[in-house]
Amino acid sequence: MTGAVMQRIPVFVISLARAATRRQKISEHLASLGVEFRIIEGVDGRGLPVARQQELLAPGQSYHAGVLGCYLSHLAAYQAVVDEGLDAALVLEDDARLHPRVLPLLRQGCESLAFDYCFLDSDDHNDRGPVFYDRDAAVTLAPGIQA
Repeated sequence: MTGAVMQRIPVFVISLARAATRRQKISEHLASLGVEFRIIEGVDGRGLPVARQQELLAPGQSYHAGVLGCYLSHLAAYQAVVDEGLDAALVLEDDARLHPRVLPLLRQGCESLAFDYCFLDSDDHNDRGPVFYDRDAAVTLAPGIQA
């Protein structure tokens, strides 16, 4: 989809084909910000055969099929980054909303690529409790945005 302004960081949006309303809302949101993006067809975990689910899991482990579909969807987005030789990309799910302060990062690119991946504005908790970061080791991605 074409936006109003050239951007240096491509944006991929993971969206299930059956989630037409969510796909429309994220498309309208990103278009309103002038963000170029590409839809990555999400993997619907409900359609994954049990044998395929078991291939993805370590013995004795189980996850909801939706979690496995989400995993495979993100993997497809990351594979696109590798296949296209991109230095960086922003991967969103179709329920995401970008704050306008991220736009300079998308348009100008990262000041540093000293990371494999990072989460922008993600939760500060995981299943083990609070996640703490070493602020002294922070890397500036763009003015006002650190990883």
